[in-house]
Amino acid sequence: MRSAKKSTKVLSALSMAAVSVIGVKAGSAHGATVTLFYGQDAVYANSNNGINIGTTYNGSSSTTDTVGGVEKLGGVVTPVTVSQTAPTTINLPIGSYLSLAIDALITGDVNADGGNTSGESAQPSYLGLATLGVAVASSDTQAASLSPLGGAKISTAANGGTTYFSTGEVNTAANTQGQVQGANGGAATGAYNKAPYWASTVSQGDVEPNKLTGKGSDTGSTASGSIGINSTPFGGSTSASGTSANGLQQLEAFAVSTAAANTTPSYSNATDFIDNLIFEGLTSGTVTLTPTLNTASTAYWTVQTHGASGSPTVYKTKSVSAAGGDVINNLPVLVINVGASSSSVPTSHAIVALSATANTATYGTTILNGTGDHNGTFAPVANSLTSTGSNGGYTLAEVTGINGNGGDATDNVGVTGINATDAEVFGLDVKVGGSQASAGQLATLIAAIGGTGVPASVVTAVSTSDPTHGAIPSLDTGSTSYNLFLTFAAGFNPGSLGFDVSNSNDSNLVGYDISAVAVVPEPMSLGLLALGGVGLMSRRKRRHS
Repeated sequence: MRSAKKSTKVLSALSMAAVSVIGVKAGSAHGATVTLFYGQDAVYANSNNGINIGTTYNGSSSTTDTVGGVEKLGGVVTPVTVSQTAPTTINLPIGSYLSLAIDALITGDVNADGGNTSGESAQPSYLGLATLGVAVASSDTQAASLSPLGGAKISTAANGGTTYFSTGEVNTAANTQGQVQGANGGAATGAYNKAPYWASTVSQGDVEPNKLTGKGSDTGSTASGSIGINSTPFGGSTSASGTSANGLQQLEAFAVSTAAANTTPSYSNATDFIDNLIFEGLTSGTVTLTPTLNTASTAYWTVQTHGASGSPTVYKTKSVSAAGGDVINNLPVLVINVGASSSSVPTSHAIVALSATANTATYGTTILNGTGDHNGTFAPVANSLTSTGSNGGYTLAEVTGINGNGGDATDNVGVTGINATDAEVFGLDVKVGGSQASAGQLATLIAAIGGTGVPASVVTAVSTSDPTHGAIPSLDTGSTSYNLFLTFAAGFNPGSLGFDVSNSNDSNLVGYDISAVAVVPEPMSLGLLALGGVGLMSRRKRRHS
């Protein structure tokens, strides 16, 4: 059991993180805004710009992702989804490795000479960061539970220990491990925003790792769990010219390119700053990691002298300063439970969601009529749960045999024909490891569904008890058995049911799949609804006769 003292420390850290997310602002309302993001590219083979847990580590690995970034994690690698605005808890087994990535974006730095072509190339409309430094502080000041890994020795620390380069790789166009232009997301073709062209200095920062790691480690008694204890991960350019391609790239690093993007900071417009910041779980304990912008080493471009005929624009750097009117959006803390048995996080998004349109970004492919993955058999109408009728006289609708009756963990299912004034009951055939879920496994899923908000709709009840007076269970066959029932409140026209029972969405769900879905509208009139299902029940009898 966690001690009261440790719990107090964690809660205190969470409270401080909640303040940091809001941002710091003072003075003029016309400053720039610098926002940090956690890298969230989901496929490790495509992108290091994400948060991942690996069962092994190889600092000299020759394995690279699709754009040449070194993949230092090995074994089973699990992507971790975290919140950009609220603290996230990550469970890290002892002996496993956590890799972090941090992105950055500057908005509001409008170029007064944007578009100017007087004696120079067309100048960018929005300017970027000239220098950037980010530190990751740890509450585990001896690195006893969670130790950052280090590389070559770089100095002897003032406290008598030694410091090492972190494992981090700073994104740079001049680095062979640098990235390529594109949007965030980690597609197989290499999806990143433009790599910074740092002209002056690039450093992955320093650490004092615990001696237990055995990887170029400190004495333990003088170790620190922090990254950037003496020098932060850093990239910088002290001068830039708008008359060359490289100069323009320096001016635009971490900047937006459109007026729409300049309005609200978003991860899709951010740029990978540093990835492969790797920690090892050593002993059981709870540790908070707090990434923050180092304002002393962060600056952005601004116009010093306006361009004129035959005289190009001259730029200078300006330090990021909350007192000077700039806004700093730091990241929320990560709470690392070292010693937990699962390598994923609690629910990242709603397990189930009823929405007006298919949420493919969250729940993936929409099931269609057919065989194989993301396919099934719909009745009475193909490709959608289509319920006909009205005022309690609806027919039942279902899709069965999803993925050959093996089920899918993540899908959308189209829903049509249900009035906005009607509530709905959905029946699910939940399988775990290919077999019908047990009572205990269903209880785990119910807890996961109840532990998160549901966008665009409200689940009013989740139960293994049938609320439809036998209407949905009447559809059961030898291969389909509806064992979980979701009741959604009325209020809008539903167009899609999304579900995600994958382990990457909730660490407690291992091997869960949904192999069939049925819907009954307006559960208050279920006596009539059961009669409305005669057509489907007759079809079932013919199928098995």
